[in-house]
Amino acid sequence: MPLSKDTFIVTKDNLTKEIDVDDSAGRSVPINMNFNEEGYLIKDTGYVPTGLATDDLAHSLFYYQKKNGDSYLIRALLTKLQYYSFQDRTWYDIAGSPTFTSDAQFGYQVYNDVLHLGNGVESLYTWNGSTFTEYASAPKGNILQVYEDRLFIAGVTAEPLTSYYSNAGVPTTFTPTDLIMPLGTDRINGLINYYGTLLIFKQSSIWKITFVFSQDVNLFVPKFELQSNNYGACSPRSVTWVENDVWFFTGKEVRSIGYKDQQIGILGVNNSVISESIKETLSKIKTENYSKVVVFYENRRFYLQVVEADAETGTTFVCHLLYQNNWTKYTNRDKSKMGSAVVINDIIYTSNAFSPYGIIKWTVETEDANAQNLFLTTES
Repeated sequence: MPLSKDTFIVTKDNLTKEIDVDDSAGRSVPINMNFNEEGYLIKDTGYVPTGLATDDLAHSLFYYQKKNGDSYLIRALLTKLQYYSFQDRTWYDIAGSPTFTSDAQFGYQVYNDVLHLGNGVESLYTWNGSTFTEYASAPKGNILQVYEDRLFIAGVTAEPLTSYYSNAGVPTTFTPTDLIMPLGTDRINGLINYYGTLLIFKQSSIWKITFVFSQDVNLFVPKFELQSNNYGACSPRSVTWVENDVWFFTGKEVRSIGYKDQQIGILGVNNSVISESIKETLSKIKTENYSKVVVFYENRRFYLQVVEADAETGTTFVCHLLYQNNWTKYTNRDKSKMGSAVVINDIIYTSNAFSPYGIIKWTVETEDANAQNLFLTTES
């Protein structure tokens, strides 16, 4: 029988059931296609390199916006911080950048229009867009968060169970006794300012911190409340805001914490496992790969980047219908090599954690597809 090049059409009645399930057979999202929350297909047109590829790891992306309109897309490469010139399409060393330890991941926080940054090795620095200032007496951490007009710093190599906080209104001045240390021997991996409380994500527990006035010392002191003794965040980049909740990856599953009842303010971990449908793949992740986990949220999509056991690159899972747990995944693509991510004007930029190194800009196009019918064409 001669080869026929005629095409045929397969019609699917329920598109959401036809897009990837994690059946351990290696299936992934259809080539060059994505899925959005409204049931439509999106053409995945790949990416555009942002600057040249490098032989060295470029990491720690951040988008710094100032109130005067100035903005900077920054990254770390070797021992310097760099900024991207959208006009020249080139990365340049930031003038006056201190010398940092190569490949040490940064944490960032903007306070009073000034960028605060630390990599867990060198001193805390500030940068206002023109000048770097060193604060050698501050804790050397890479997890930064502002809460109650104070800068909190965790991720200190010598004290992984502790978060330090600055004097109120003075984010660069720290009193040695101003610290919080929730119970347990699991390290702190995240700090989130959540609607007037500070959520501390440890590796296997979650704590809520508020400041209450103590008449004994005539000061506001931190109050600890355990939120979960079963779940935590597996790494500093495994926690992110998703609409009104905070989603986190435990190392085995994705869960969320938020107000279960907005009116009476009951805060707690959601009982459901968001990643139940992809548990087969997530069960393959080794503890030593937790540091490579990256999560972020954009345009009603939650992105989870993991590295499976013995894999040479990453796998990026995308949760499209957030509360129906519809997932697809990228494998063997440059989009599945991310080490950090930022969103600028609804456009995603990611750094590659695997060779070829560099920064890429994601591109997508909306396709006119029916929400209830997917037409797959192929040659036979």
